[in-house]
Amino acid sequence: MPNFGPDFVPSTTLTSDLIREALNHAQGANKQPMNVVDADFVGGDQMVLRYPLSGVQAGQRVEVGWSEYVVVDTDTAVKTLTVIPELPGTVPNHPVGTLVTIRPRYTALRVIAEINNELKQLSAEGLYRIVTVDADEDGVIALPDGALKILDTWGDGLSTDHRTPSAYYEITESATGPVLIGPDTLTRATIGCAFNLLPTDVDALVSTTGIWQMAEDIPPLGAAMRLLAGTESQRNIIDHQGETRRAGEVPPGGPTGAMRNMAALRQTRVVAEEARLLGRYGYSYHPGVH
Repeated sequence: MPNFGPDFVPSTTLTSDLIREALNHAQGANKQPMNVVDADFVGGDQMVLRYPLSGVQAGQRVEVGWSEYVVVDTDTAVKTLTVIPELPGTVPNHPVGTLVTIRPRYTALRVIAEINNELKQLSAEGLYRIVTVDADEDGVIALPDGALKILDTWGDGLSTDHRTPSAYYEITESATGPVLIGPDTLTRATIGCAFNLLPTDVDALVSTTGIWQMAEDIPPLGAAMRLLAGTESQRNIIDHQGETRRAGEVPPGGPTGAMRNMAALRQTRVVAEEARLLGRYGYSYHPGVH
């Protein structure tokens, strides 16, 4: 179970909240056309929408919930799209009222992928989820997946001031994975571990990643940076001529400048959360198999 202190309250937000925040960073108030499923779309290729099909054309992408489809035909008279899944194996399961995004700039699945990439990066930069593990009767603790640091230990006669000498311990491999071996009096240890990743098939609680409430603003920032990173390269695609007015409204380097501003804010936040962890766990021992 996570061992959260006063500054490490578990996040109560959902994946969809992080997606919305990342999109707000990446595209601001600009929204794509929306529609709504008007008859249960649970199979086949005919998707009935509630509102007129303005701006929808064959070959375009639509996003229904978190699923992505390609439009192959339209029937404006009955407001119906003929679609095929963009990802093989996708089975339509969208009830009446599901939101449909027309020509999404960034799909939910792509945003989740970039949030997960950011969680991996944060683990590499010194942030981590906090896990407390009990020892067995011999003072042996099985290290959880992704263990990065030994933060604290408990036991009869052991120091609990976060400065327990690493010489007291040995980390070695067992049949079930790496274990921390300490004195027989060792009863518990707090471990810093790499963040878990968000699933792509359910609107999960962000707390499943191990990130705490005060730091949950960082992954959407990093995800937005990654989304914007490819925007500038679109100017260099010469296969087709873009809308001429865009050159003046969005000058070359505009997206890159926005990305740099986000990078500066992100770095400030990462340093602040590193300081928060350091204040709670001043001492840390990096595990390695000996």
